[in-house]
Amino acid sequence: MDNGNNVFNQIQNDMGKIYQDCLHWLDLEAQKRGGAGGLAKELREPRVNLYKTLNKEKPTTPNAEKFLNWLNQLGARVVFPGEESNLCRDVKFVEPQVVGVKEYENIDARVHPVDDNYMAVPLVADQVAAGPGLIQENKISDWVIVYRYDEAIRGKSALVAVKIGKHQRSMIPTLHPGDIVLVNKGDRDPNPAGKVMLVIEPGIDGGVAIKRVSTQPRGKDTDLIFYSDNASEYPPVSYSLKEHYDNDISHAIAGRVVWSWSDMTKK
Repeated sequence: MDNGNNVFNQIQNDMGKIYQDCLHWLDLEAQKRGGAGGLAKELREPRVNLYKTLNKEKPTTPNAEKFLNWLNQLGARVVFPGEESNLCRDVKFVEPQVVGVKEYENIDARVHPVDDNYMAVPLVADQVAAGPGLIQENKISDWVIVYRYDEAIRGKSALVAVKIGKHQRSMIPTLHPGDIVLVNKGDRDPNPAGKVMLVIEPGIDGGVAIKRVSTQPRGKDTDLIFYSDNASEYPPVSYSLKEHYDNDISHAIAGRVVWSWSDMTKK
């Protein structure tokens, strides 16, 4: 019985640490917005609730549902085993060394970017991006620095960057060979129709491509339609979710494209 109590107490302590970590993160978010008042305004919450929760001397523990809702609105999420891990890395900006130029000696250190506002996303081949789990270091060709608070990126960490291959013309005029897309591996939902996604063709030798996706119910099955913006050269193809992908959407879709860097000279 005593051993059981010890285990229960340990669980309580671990949960307390999780809450404290979340509270610390919430406090950092408040600081970025000028304090608890700024955070309350963004969350559309009475200021007093945030002031009490973030009070360093006598903090008040908020209702669990309300607290989780705050985290959700700010883009935080709980990741369980089996889900996509954090594929991104934090970045650290350093001051450049300037030698022999006096006018640069008194440059205000605050002019450089704030580290916490950015993260590094691995740039990999499309086949690697479509694979499960963490990405091996030797598979990463480069890193792309992104602003983590952009609306399309905010709260997402299962991100990979993929360069459109020089012969991949199926998404012209939206995307051209050489463009780089940012894929959120945490979003494999094909609905609503028309999302631009990283898709996997069926079979052991199935290729990987950037396509738009729609679905069509068919009895107890679902048809997945992969189609291109360059439809004249690349007509739509349809696959059975049940027959071709064992009824598992993660075998068909590796993630959603949430951002792109495009060569505007080709537009």
